[in-house]
Amino acid sequence: MRVIRHRVQWLGLLLPVLMAGAAAASGTADRAGVADIAAAAQRAHDTCNELMHDNADEFDACLDALDAEVTGKAKGKSKEVGATRERLGLAYFGWLGATQWGRTGMPGADEAALKFYWRFLPLQRKLKLSDEQMCAVMAGDCKVRQAQLLTIAGRAQAAKAQVKTDTSGKADKSGKADKSDKADKADKADKPVK
Repeated sequence: MRVIRHRVQWLGLLLPVLMAGAAAASGTADRAGVADIAAAAQRAHDTCNELMHDNADEFDACLDALDAEVTGKAKGKSKEVGATRERLGLAYFGWLGATQWGRTGMPGADEAALKFYWRFLPLQRKLKLSDEQMCAVMAGDCKVRQAQLLTIAGRAQAAKAQVKTDTSGKADKSGKADKSDKADKADKADKPVK
């Protein structure tokens, strides 16, 4: 009985040490993961940011190409986690870059910001990272970034609701009607389609 009590006491003393070690290891893993995400975001910045000239199309296509490259080389569980981090960094930069360019009135930037928001959000949730952890990925004012996240979350919900309320069934994710819908309206008005 005395041996069991001694072992229980020893375990009681050791358990907090083990838990603290696990928490420290987890913190190290989190920091390493955020560093991987930050490296991918920097790569996206270095590769794609200069392509934002007259509109967001080339910027958008560049980030899509980087994402496809990462997705194509991910094989196996450990590479999958690394690829998820890399894709998150690319998409987070895409959202942040497009948001910043959108503030200047760059055509297509707001749509690109929304696209990359929808891309990074599930990846962020999959990796269980907070908005504060994501804010550390790129330099900037986290309070402003939090406000930008709230703004785009509202826009994303509005766009989602727009698609759901479209009765024609011919809207894409952005809520824009397709050309056949314009042709139908032109037929009814006996006007040529532009």
